[in-house]
Amino acid sequence: MNIASGEVCFACFSADTERGRFSYMGGRGGPLWQRITYQMFPSTSAAVPAASPTTVHHGVVRTEDADGTRREEAVPSFFCWLEKRLAQLRLSQQGSAAAKLPFDFWGGFVGYLGYELKQECGFANGHDAATPDAAMFLADRRVIPVQITVPYRALAL
Repeated sequence: MNIASGEVCFACFSADTERGRFSYMGGRGGPLWQRITYQMFPSTSAAVPAASPTTVHHGVVRTEDADGTRREEAVPSFFCWLEKRLAQLRLSQQGSAAAKLPFDFWGGFVGYLGYELKQECGFANGHDAATPDAAMFLADRRVIPVQITVPYRALAL
């Protein structure tokens, strides 16, 4: 994992020393890594009808896999797409190995959900953003500095 370039990396830091003594850093590097972005269609344009007459697509999900493969898919909702994707991912963990870890985050999606997604939750007054309305990484490689003690942990899915 090369996060020194800063091109494709993340860092989640905790300021709470009681509950959040762990921070998480990671980036592109593992075979399961994915970059996901979601852009809602502009509010001035009509939503794109799907193959099914009862489904309307409100945005497009773009993914990039670790090998560079890119896909684009019109979807009815980012939340529905994310729920479906999470159902496809299951962590096989060994109970004894997991019990030795001092935290319960083994990997998954990290990123942001933009304010614009409120439209998908039924709220009005949408705003068209130039940036993606959601952006995430499927993090399969992480470094976890423990803020209270010296040891660092490295995890791979």
